[in-house]
Amino acid sequence: MQSRVSLKVRLLSMGAAFALPICFATPAIAAPDFPAGSSSSLISTALAEDIQMVRYDAEPAETSLGISRRLFNEAADTVYIVNPAEPDLPVAIAAAPKSQRPGPVLFTEEDGTLGERALEEIARLRPAEVVVVGAGVSGEVAEAAREFASASRANAGSDPAGVEIQWWNGGSMEETSATIALGIYREDVRRVYVVDAQHKDATALAALAGTIGNGPVLAVSKDRSSFAKDAIAQLDPRFVVAVGKVDPKLLSDISGGARKSSLAGSVAAVAKNVASLGEAKETSVSVVAPLDRPALMMLASGLATGPFIPMAPKATQAQAADAVVSAYRLAGSSNGEKASAPKRFLAVGPAGSADFLFKPADRKSGRK
Repeated sequence: MQSRVSLKVRLLSMGAAFALPICFATPAIAAPDFPAGSSSSLISTALAEDIQMVRYDAEPAETSLGISRRLFNEAADTVYIVNPAEPDLPVAIAAAPKSQRPGPVLFTEEDGTLGERALEEIARLRPAEVVVVGAGVSGEVAEAAREFASASRANAGSDPAGVEIQWWNGGSMEETSATIALGIYREDVRRVYVVDAQHKDATALAALAGTIGNGPVLAVSKDRSSFAKDAIAQLDPRFVVAVGKVDPKLLSDISGGARKSSLAGSVAAVAKNVASLGEAKETSVSVVAPLDRPALMMLASGLATGPFIPMAPKATQAQAADAVVSAYRLAGSSNGEKASAPKRFLAVGPAGSADFLFKPADRKSGRK
């Protein structure tokens, strides 16, 4: 069992000195091409012959560490800490890794604690800022994260100034998303993406919007429209794009002078539309994640440089492979080019039995 943060905090509060392992006192080496200890499968389907699936087969906290190492293999100025079990998961943070303020999203355990491996990852990254997003992380946990970051920066000879903690929690999904949008994008914002906060697939739609990577994501609702409206006024984008179904009157009300457009339809339809907006090169990283695991979809969207595809819980491995190939073909045809066939894709989530892609989430807790 991982050591919990409370012991570290007690040591820090008593003024005890601690030394980081040598690997966290020096710049990190490049991250491996595949997740450490990952499993892979070779799949042949009607659309794809010999496409390799590589899997992050872990729960959210551990998966966030693997993705952090892959995306930020040396350091990161900012680290975002989120509790994946928070009822109103701050969906807008999906855009953070590809924003103007890039940094990994690190998940706590479901009880809100940070394990020792998570603290060591913060030390490896040596951030100047620790941003706590949402209401599910305590001050004690945030302080421990700052202490590990500060000690690592001192050991590496970085700026000795103290590591800053910021708190982004508006008390609702809509207000928190506005805070995130204004925090991760500060200038020259071309597009803002909005999703209906009440939509049953709000997290999947926000995750898809976050893969586009050129604007923040806002959760909107009729009762709390002022948060999105004020954020859009400050960001002053050229376009406001509705992702999924958003009430047209609400969209007009919050958009101000920006032009409006939409990527409408089901999650599957939106995924195809988003794929057509991007490039699908042979070297692109395409990612699939389970629709019934909101936290894993958020992480997966930050990892994708090619198509991102939320998959139904009962999807098979072959269906996932075909979906990835179809998305690549769609991206190529929409750009007037022939897309290279992908050789592999990543699956983010625990494996299912037999040839099922994912293990279904527990209905009560959203995990298993």
